[in-house]
Amino acid sequence: PLLVGSTTGVVSPGAIIEPIRDNCPQCDFLRVNCKDIDMEKKKVFCDAEVTLDYDHLVIAVGAQPNTFGIPGVQEHSFFLKEIEHGR
Repeated sequence: PLLVGSTTGVVSPGAIIEPIRDNCPQCDFLRVNCKDIDMEKKKVFCDAEVTLDYDHLVIAVGAQPNTFGIPGVQEHSFFLKEIEHGR
C-alpha cells in the first residue's frame, strides 16, 4: 500500500525502505545464482565458483505479477512491485 503512495508523492520512497542488512549485522547477504544444492553435506554451489556451507537454508526465488488472465492487463498497466517502480 505504501508503494502506491510513493508514485503520487504522498510518501517518500525512503520512508518505506527497510534495509534488511541493518536488522541482521551478524548475517552475510549474497546475491548469486545457485547451480546445485547438496542437502546431505549442507552445501550450496553458486556461480563464480562460490561454495557455501549452511546451517539453515532459505530459498527466495522471487515472483512475477499475476494478471489473472484478464485481457489487456499486461499491455495496458503498470505493475508496482519494486521501489524503483514507484519513482
